[in-house]
Amino acid sequence: MPFKFCPECGRKNVENNKFCPECGTPLDGGTKTKSSSKNDFVIEGSRLTKYNGSDEKVIIPKEVVSIENEAFKDNKDIKELVLNEGLLIIHLRAFKGCSSLKTIVFSKTLKTIENEAFQDCTALRQLTIPDNVEAIYGHTFQGCIALESIILPKTTTYILGGLFYGCISLKEIAVPQNVKGIEEYAFSGCVSLGKVVLNEGLETIKRNAFQDCTSLTAIILPRSLKRIGSEAFRGCTSLKSLPYFPSEIAIGRDAFSRCTSLKTVAIPATVNTISDSHYYNSKGLYFFSFCSSLETVNVPSNHFTLIAGFEGCTSLKSFVIPKGIEIIDIKAFKDCVSLREVFIPITVRRIVGGAFENCQNLTIKYEGTKEQFDAINKINFPRNIIVKCR
Repeated sequence: MPFKFCPECGRKNVENNKFCPECGTPLDGGTKTKSSSKNDFVIEGSRLTKYNGSDEKVIIPKEVVSIENEAFKDNKDIKELVLNEGLLIIHLRAFKGCSSLKTIVFSKTLKTIENEAFQDCTALRQLTIPDNVEAIYGHTFQGCIALESIILPKTTTYILGGLFYGCISLKEIAVPQNVKGIEEYAFSGCVSLGKVVLNEGLETIKRNAFQDCTSLTAIILPRSLKRIGSEAFRGCTSLKSLPYFPSEIAIGRDAFSRCTSLKTVAIPATVNTISDSHYYNSKGLYFFSFCSSLETVNVPSNHFTLIAGFEGCTSLKSFVIPKGIEIIDIKAFKDCVSLREVFIPITVRRIVGGAFENCQNLTIKYEGTKEQFDAINKINFPRNIIVKCR
């Protein structure tokens, strides 16, 4: 009578097979399929510390509970990896640099994948990580340049730093519902990433998380989001419009810098900033430097106290600095070569050197008197900048 499940690994629906497709166990009294020999493994107790074989298919022995640091590092022969039932943890850099590895069969017992475990596995294309995996540490899939799609376990609570850094073929990602935070550089350099589905419940996107995702055209932020870190979307050159911002969200410096397709932005009054200016306790507006297509910016009055971060916005033609701004910071509008008019309210009490550097043929219209303007401005403007006071 044919087996309905493998007596060795438990795989179901194998009645039409002579051998188990997962572990190679004979199902009709034959000889086990050729794969890695047990003599190729160095096992200490239940710890697999080293693999010395050269087989294309590797089946981890059933007694192994942990695969230790760098056990398979830089192996160029393995194409298929079958993880055993009973395995609990894969340690640091265990399979780093296994450049021929295309297929991974995960076990139902695996709980933890540590840092860089599959980093630079450049042949991996698709992965589905089962829900029994509770923790995937940082940089695990960094440099997996062929990886096109991955399904993360529902148990994931944080997408840790550099997890998919430089995965240049990754096209889309659905963030699991239990995720609270996306850490630094998690998707940085994923140049093919065109679709990101962020979950309701996500609270934090940390610095540089989506930096240089040059195919990302739009992003929908969940209402639960509370913080976007510095340079989080820096260099997303296909991003054409800002997302709808949830209420009471804090945004870090240059969060959308070098988003060269942005043309119009409107900042709602619910946006706060993560103050990393050299002026302490300032609520600074500094999100959009080098957004070279940016033409129109609408900023609420009496909300921000410092303005900066428009350096290199070469398409910006006019700007109304809102009331409530106290400081026009260094390089605020540097190299805005198309800027023709700037309106400055009487609330401004300091203009820092270099604020309007290389602004050609600019007219500054100040709400107060010339005496008041001279008191806040210590810059010797070049002749091509005209100041008009009340």
